[in-house]
Amino acid sequence: MPWKMNPADDEVSVVHILCVAPEFQKKGIAARTMRAVIEMSRESGKKAVHLDALKCNTPARRLYESLGFSPAAERNWHTENAGQTDFVLYELEV
Repeated sequence: MPWKMNPADDEVSVVHILCVAPEFQKKGIAARTMRAVIEMSRESGKKAVHLDALKCNTPARRLYESLGFSPAAERNWHTENAGQTDFVLYELEV
């Protein structure tokens, strides 16, 4: 992956999947969770946080960008539940 930064694997926090149950959405839970991930990453000496989002998931992408994440690349990957799917890969220097 052509990340802008190239830290060692142990210098990166990776958010694999972030989900909020529909009945709890729009209450700031995802934003608070991501702020905690960023803060824990800084405190533990990480250099970056990486994550991906479905390209069609505009609310999630808007959240990540509002927290300072930058799009690093777009990829089309196969997923079990959706087949070929477009993703945006995000990176944040911490």
